[in-house]
Amino acid sequence: MKSRKNGFLAALLVAFLVAFSTGPAGAAMPSEEERDILIVSTLLRFNDANLSGNYSVFREMASLDFQKQNSEQDIARAFADFRQEAVNIEEVAVREILPDEDGETVHDGVLRLSGEIELSRFRMTYLLRFQAERGVWRLYSINVDLRQ
Repeated sequence: MKSRKNGFLAALLVAFLVAFSTGPAGAAMPSEEERDILIVSTLLRFNDANLSGNYSVFREMASLDFQKQNSEQDIARAFADFRQEAVNIEEVAVREILPDEDGETVHDGVLRLSGEIELSRFRMTYLLRFQAERGVWRLYSINVDLRQ
């Protein structure tokens, strides 16, 4: 299993803005840095939605297919445990990303990113899928699991 170290949150946000101002060309595999940005920015947006109980931005930033399949209420129900337990995973911004060996693939235009991140209270596994829309990778599906 390979490991990568995340930079500081400020550098991450700047890199996010730069990397996605032009977006990926077609459905090619994004660079390692772009994959890290996708993982961390998605998990931070997920965290904010759970802590606030407001899933509107999380949903609006996702792909059109995700939006068609999931209302804000659907998303809130799916992640009720995170919200009820007030689980805060914002430290993903500064933790090491440990991608699965086969967890970074593009198949039929869908980018699949999976792996784990060791947090201070949890070991988090993630499976994120993205679709390229107008040159930008947008969330298509999300699965996050926390274990102590």
